[in-house]
Amino acid sequence: RRALLIHDARYNAWSFHPRRPELIAAVQSQSIARWDLDTGAELSRLEVEAQPELLKYSPDGKLLFSWGEPGTGPGEFNIPHNIVCDDDDWVYVADRENHRVQVFDGKGRFEAQWHGLHRPCAMCLAQGKCFVAEIGPELGINRDFPNLGPRVSVLDLKGNILARLGDVRRGPRPTQFM
Repeated sequence: RRALLIHDARYNAWSFHPRRPELIAAVQSQSIARWDLDTGAELSRLEVEAQPELLKYSPDGKLLFSWGEPGTGPGEFNIPHNIVCDDDDWVYVADRENHRVQVFDGKGRFEAQWHGLHRPCAMCLAQGKCFVAEIGPELGINRDFPNLGPRVSVLDLKGNILARLGDVRRGPRPTQFM
């Protein structure tokens, strides 16, 4: 049976393990609903505390464990905006408002953090690289600052920046992001 978990509010992210039917979820809403993808029926609903944390579920939808809390330290989050998992059980979390990606093992233990990113909001793993979409500055005071995005950064799996796609400023030109 295939199931999908849906959040009730904002700023939630989901990642399914690439080889096993496991789910990692970043949650900042009040409840999560589990839906059957074949029938569209709601299977269950889980009430959660509204704080930034990661939840790991079994294939049958049972909560295995959670980790994280609000903050700026290792294993703490300020809007965990996106999650990806690799074949080696590493969990990569775009910790958007802390301007970093945090890396955990499959049991939720903190391993590393990658800096030099501006509001990372989406990630994709491909060919041993992590592609990170970064939101540019939104405040009037720094909106037009160069080198802060929006852009896509290409990193190796140790967090080293290999390349950046996008102009130094936002805009409508082919080399710019809006």
